[in-house]
Amino acid sequence: MRPNGLTELTLLMCALNPTGFLFIDDLGVSLIAFTVVVGYLVLWNFWEGRNWARQLVLLTSVLTLFNLFMLRGASPLQGAVLVMETILGGFLLYWLNTEAVRAYFTSGAGELSA
Repeated sequence: MRPNGLTELTLLMCALNPTGFLFIDDLGVSLIAFTVVVGYLVLWNFWEGRNWARQLVLLTSVLTLFNLFMLRGASPLQGAVLVMETILGGFLLYWLNTEAVRAYFTSGAGELSA
């Protein structure tokens, strides 16, 4: 059974996923578009309970903690997104390592059946 909050957190991550387009000055559109598509594929597998996707979300959550270093040069909208991503990343680092959630992902709940 899916842990409480998994669907809501996945939807929140889906909503924040395309915000990379706010930072288009430094990266090309095609790179950001590719990253967004890959992000949605990972989030689908995350919602399905695949542990490798949980591990990628954990890695991304660690990386979001570095968002705070980008705040100085960010516009107000970019700053708001960076802060939201950082808060979500910090929460996910905690929540995804709780016993019940970790057990859901590592129990094979999302593994493909033969």
